[in-house]
Amino acid sequence: MKKYAILLTIVLVTFSCSSKKVKELSNQVYETENNNESNRDERVQELTANIKKLEKDLDATLEKYQKIGNFHRALGVKMMHYKMYYKAYEHFSKAIEFYPNSEMLHYYRGIAASQFALSQDVESVKRDYLQRALNSHEYSIQLNPGFVKGLYALSILYIYEFDRPDDAKDLLDRLISISTREFDAMLLRALLYEKDGEYNEALDLYDSVLSQSKKDDHIVRATTHRDEVLSRLTSD
Repeated sequence: MKKYAILLTIVLVTFSCSSKKVKELSNQVYETENNNESNRDERVQELTANIKKLEKDLDATLEKYQKIGNFHRALGVKMMHYKMYYKAYEHFSKAIEFYPNSEMLHYYRGIAASQFALSQDVESVKRDYLQRALNSHEYSIQLNPGFVKGLYALSILYIYEFDRPDDAKDLLDRLISISTREFDAMLLRALLYEKDGEYNEALDLYDSVLSQSKKDDHIVRATTHRDEVLSRLTSD
């Protein structure tokens, strides 16, 4: 009895592959359980073989789904390259249907949505897609609270599009605690310190960028803002 219950459980678990096949196998399990002992072992062997075939069909179906998801992801990246942001948004949305728990796909969709929004002249459309971008980035860090790219992208939206600098500060602090070499995030956090009049904290971050980054853009920005802060402090 226990052997047939296990077989039936396996059949039901693979239900999503083919409901018709599963129903047929389920019926075979019940028939086997009610058959006499003389041919029961033979029926069990037949059922086991059919279940293995169904599992192979399921694996093949899952592989096809994964390929479709990867195809949409690749198309989304290509559309971003060509600045076709709405098409990129659509393809990333399709890819998410196959990989709903991928923080990177939600991040990509958020970037596509924000870029599309910033290209719009109609304010209602712009705000709609900025909100979609916000939702995508917020979900990406729900999936992975330490997702650095999502934390930084969400901080940018909070500061420049949604007037929520305090929320951005929390995200940037979290980001910098995760990685001390996220120089763009450090520069952005330093600017927020400046606006709050916390100049020593801003200087610490500018000095940290200057001591670690080799990128010209980072060095120029950190040097410029650091000199401005020092000038402000000496003039006061």
